[in-house]
Amino acid sequence: MSQAATKKTPSRPIRNAATTKPIAADPDDDRYGPGSAGLKMTPEEFDDLPASEFVRGNRYEVINGVFVASPFPGPGERSLNDYLGYMLTQFFETPSKQPIDADTLPEQTIATTNRRRADRAIWVGLGRKPNEQTDVPAIDRKSVV
Repeated sequence: MSQAATKKTPSRPIRNAATTKPIAADPDDDRYGPGSAGLKMTPEEFDDLPASEFVRGNRYEVINGVFVASPFPGPGERSLNDYLGYMLTQFFETPSKQPIDADTLPEQTIATTNRRRADRAIWVGLGRKPNEQTDVPAIDRKSVV
């Protein structure tokens, strides 16, 4: 084994809890933004933050207790997502021998033990329109990829 392979990586500093001041690119800006990625945060803390606390132009998630900031999807991804939504809607509405009880929506925050942002969510078998705040989708694009 090479010497480089046997070296231990230095421990990374532990980030402060989400209750501390967010890290922003502009020192005078105390909103959550890309520089705040990696902060420890619970889904409940995330849910309690008003939209005004976030720097616009990014999508935000909490995954396994860590705050994640990423840019919005580009036009190519959004266009394909729209086309997928169109195709699913056509499929759901096409008369068939067996009716399909399903609905789909783009860009949904999935509220489970995390706060994940799915490119597209699909609800199946609810018997009604989904309540996107409380109904967990049967399928979300992130779990498939």
